[in-house]
Amino acid sequence: MVKVHRKTSLKTGSFLKLLKFLMQLHGYRSKKLVTIDNYIKTIYSLGKEGKRFVEKGLPEKRALKLISERNGTINIKDLSAVLDSDEISVAIGWLITNAGCP
Repeated sequence: MVKVHRKTSLKTGSFLKLLKFLMQLHGYRSKKLVTIDNYIKTIYSLGKEGKRFVEKGLPEKRALKLISERNGTINIKDLSAVLDSDEISVAIGWLITNAGCP
């Protein structure tokens, strides 16, 4: 059994080569010289924001940690010490929705 791994992109210009290869492969299959198993492999990767959250932690978790350190109360000024300005609204929204805040 021979496994053929191919990674192709239309941007690389190898599409016509791949098409020719597949046509030959299907010809071999019709002569019962090879068997073809198809599968799709999906690969996910973190973007810039995802990598930032891996390094620093999620904004809502960092906010919860600070709130718990301050006995359950905090003001926005103190929150801005540990969160970026774009993370504050995300953290507050998450807390209101998921932490049972009024």
